[in-house]
Amino acid sequence: AEPRTLEPRETCDIQLSFAPAFRTELNHKWLMAYCDHGVEVRLLQLSGICHSAEVRLSEQFLSFGDVVEDSQATASLRLGNSGNLGAKFRFEVPAHYNTVFSVTPAEGYVRPGQEVGLTVSFHPTRTAMKALVLQPRKGAKAKTKAKSSAAAMAAAQAPPADAAAAPAVPVKPSNEGRDGLGDVAVTVRDIRCHLEGQPPLLLECTGHCVPV
Repeated sequence: AEPRTLEPRETCDIQLSFAPAFRTELNHKWLMAYCDHGVEVRLLQLSGICHSAEVRLSEQFLSFGDVVEDSQATASLRLGNSGNLGAKFRFEVPAHYNTVFSVTPAEGYVRPGQEVGLTVSFHPTRTAMKALVLQPRKGAKAKTKAKSSAAAMAAAQAPPADAAAAPAVPVKPSNEGRDGLGDVAVTVRDIRCHLEGQPPLLLECTGHCVPV
């Protein structure tokens, strides 16, 4: 606060505010006035509590390894709330990948000091894999010409220029199953857990579909 001089018997108004950006507790802190000649005056005690939910995922990355098409692999993780307010949550899997990845329960409520068990599933099917390989994700450039076998293999082995926006690609074109579709590696980096009062949490998942 800016220094101010008070004349004899003069008073002034003081405006106090408490606006914390995170959960905290202020217990009996003195508001002090520092006067000339080293005099310190206690004016009043301050107390305040900020309530909030503090929700975290136990894992931010899950790898499902090799999974045979038309089967399913699952992984468990926890959604914990270390705050003192409950929060609603809702998981959103990007539309391009929601046919092969899912989260259960997809929405719910986590109480203060508690955890909710979650099951993440990777369930690749032949239809879903063909759609991922042949149909680029929204915003990606469509291919206009079929590549040769050598070019396809080189493209599969090279890292994508924009990893966050790259669609799923076949990784072993020589190991083909029915319909000529080979092994497919799928990675989704932006499964979102939407929460009340805080930014969404992100979960990354990867899996490898092996044809029959």
